[in-house]
Amino acid sequence: MRTEHYNGQALREFAITDKEFWQLSKYIKANYGISLKEEKRALVIGRLHNVLMQNNFKSFSEYFDYVVSDRTGNAVTTLVNKITTNHTFFMREADHFRFFKDAVLPYLAGKAKDRDLRIWSAGCSSGEEPYTLAMIISDYFGPDKKWWDTKILATDISSKVLEAAKQGRYDNEELANIPVHWKNTYFKKYDIQRCAIADKIKN
Repeated sequence: MRTEHYNGQALREFAITDKEFWQLSKYIKANYGISLKEEKRALVIGRLHNVLMQNNFKSFSEYFDYVVSDRTGNAVTTLVNKITTNHTFFMREADHFRFFKDAVLPYLAGKAKDRDLRIWSAGCSSGEEPYTLAMIISDYFGPDKKWWDTKILATDISSKVLEAAKQGRYDNEELANIPVHWKNTYFKKYDIQRCAIADKIKN
């Protein structure tokens, strides 16, 4: 579990009124499906504190007006990147991946006569989930993989984590719990601290 600390100065300088918090949370829920409950108030202040300071906003009302009026999309991209919590790792929810390997893939292999397989990783974060799916698929089909057209669509509302997913570079510690076979087959050394996902999986 991640624990975040916000200094008292930030909370004092940019207090958010009930109306401002409701306005912001309603906008985020309606447009991005993220629920910001009352207990997230301090998180919102802490994560947006620097944005307000850097742009010389005097209040969250000023900031909200700026977000909804900005036609470039940059303001809302920054907002989403700031408030989303992207916590993931390889083989997170391992039971789900085992079900995919033991039940879903055998079913699809028998039903998909055109050998066309499409998967959507809707909240892909920094890429661990879609790359895990790709490695499972590669293992499952083995040499027959070349006869299958498999594609994984990986999406996330945070452009920051999507960029990390595209790079596909992970600290060695992040790979500690994956099978040795995967490390040797699907990763390559990037530098002394990181490995990069192999191109055949990234592609």
